[in-house]
Amino acid sequence: MKLSLQGPSGLVCSMTIKDEMLFAGMADGRIMAWKFPAKEINSELVAILAGHDRHVISLAVSATRLYSGSLDKTIRVWDLKNLQCVQTLSEHKAAVTSVLCWDQKLLSCSLDKTVKVWAASESGSLQLMHTHSEEHVSSADLIYMDISIS
Repeated sequence: MKLSLQGPSGLVCSMTIKDEMLFAGMADGRIMAWKFPAKEINSELVAILAGHDRHVISLAVSATRLYSGSLDKTIRVWDLKNLQCVQTLSEHKAAVTSVLCWDQKLLSCSLDKTVKVWAASESGSLQLMHTHSEEHVSSADLIYMDISIS
């Protein structure tokens, strides 16, 4: 069986999948989005998401949003219905190395030695709720923090 992904070529730095959509974060800052039916080996490139200036090294997906973390120090929030950027989070001072989402919350960690907790406001946009500083932070899903999140 040969898997076929059509579209521009380049270095893939991160990947995630949601339902029948495959997302790949690229070294040039783009995110490729393919429709990938589960029972087929062929795919269709449906969008190229542009916005980051550097490598997209972390992707996370929720029911309605795609989150991308980049070496450009930003997190971008993408609407899954129209694949448009709806928010850019610029509070990190160094590369965003990992993003992790659940419910209406997002965790991000960065080479600035912080883990940030974001929560959705009533309008749906993410707001910074807490910043935790740590001497060695590299991946949000590999560290333990004593933070109460409600």
